[in-house]
Amino acid sequence: MNKGYRIFKGSRREAVAEMPQAHVCPTSFGQAVYDRRAQLGWSQGELAERAGLTVAAIDRIEEGGATPSLHLLCLLNEAMGDQLTPS
Repeated sequence: MNKGYRIFKGSRREAVAEMPQAHVCPTSFGQAVYDRRAQLGWSQGELAERAGLTVAAIDRIEEGGATPSLHLLCLLNEAMGDQLTPS
């Protein structure tokens, strides 16, 4: 048996509750992008232009509907003055 396999005792609901939530990080990052963009007083269009992305991509990232690659993280961070700090 694979020693990395974890057996949960109790209900399936309890087991699922213990699993990490995949949406936490992208949502937190998206919120950080939104917060920094608002702090700078920029529209999504202005950030998209400065980062070389589309407005749709910025919207998806801010809404947590997309997980940006490392390359996109760097583009966004540079565009916002290296001040992007997810909580």
